[in-house]
Amino acid sequence: MNKTLTIGLLMTGVIMILALFGPRLPGIDAELEQTILIKTDEGKLLAPPYEPSGDFVIGSDRKGVDLLSRIVIGTRETLLTVLGIVLVRATVSLILGIGSFYTRVGSVLLKVWEAVFSFMPTIIIVVLLLAIPPIMFSPNRLVLSALIIALAETGRLAEFIRSKMVELSNETYMEAAIASGGSRLGMFRRYYSPMIGRELGGILAREAGRVMFLLAQLGVIGVFINQMFMSQEIRGTYAAVETSDAWPVLLLDLQKDLRMAQWIPVSALAFITFAIISFLLLADGLEKRRAERLGSRG
Repeated sequence: MNKTLTIGLLMTGVIMILALFGPRLPGIDAELEQTILIKTDEGKLLAPPYEPSGDFVIGSDRKGVDLLSRIVIGTRETLLTVLGIVLVRATVSLILGIGSFYTRVGSVLLKVWEAVFSFMPTIIIVVLLLAIPPIMFSPNRLVLSALIIALAETGRLAEFIRSKMVELSNETYMEAAIASGGSRLGMFRRYYSPMIGRELGGILAREAGRVMFLLAQLGVIGVFINQMFMSQEIRGTYAAVETSDAWPVLLLDLQKDLRMAQWIPVSALAFITFAIISFLLLADGLEKRRAERLGSRG
């Protein structure tokens, strides 16, 4: 029994349930109402954020919104963001990886791509690109930010795909197929395409874990792909306005919250970690199943 795959599927299933049915789940405030003040039995007035209690199971955020409700409601946005970035990255990587295997132009393009995006850590590249004014203040910032995050590691994934195709091309039966007059298109359909298909599930799941981790890192330093910037004419500056309920947004005031409202970042990190582990277990399980199938055929 593939326990890794089973656990990965169950954990990923929990995330999918939260994303699909979160607002309808018992105890979840779909409206995300703010509680400005709370009066205690002693007559004291408390301002948010509120500690975990009977009214707020895992506490509230700084606006007085039930934290559990906000995290559950934000699951869909978080998951769609991750999946959108992964799909773009996988699509471009497949094109670039396959192109670099078959053509010299593609090979040169992949080398240039890797040279451009591998000279410093991905998070630094993303932060620098997102800070470019035309991107930062663009009305399409969400799309541009997602593209930047997706493309930043496309070279790595494309190289992985290319290396798998090279590895397959060195198999004895591939040499025999080429000697018998197999065309490029025929070879791709018969051998390379099925191989890529078998790898694809694990690739997507693993990339989802990587993207989630990167978004969490960006959240810690206050960079989000769906930020809006409003002009402060008096000061001559711009203020970032958060309009998102995605999990990484809850890490914005990490240092301050760790001293005054630990339940906010701890809860966000718990859900983020759960998702990352889910995706990685799913990827390992799929790779294990693929290896078992190939072994049984052998």
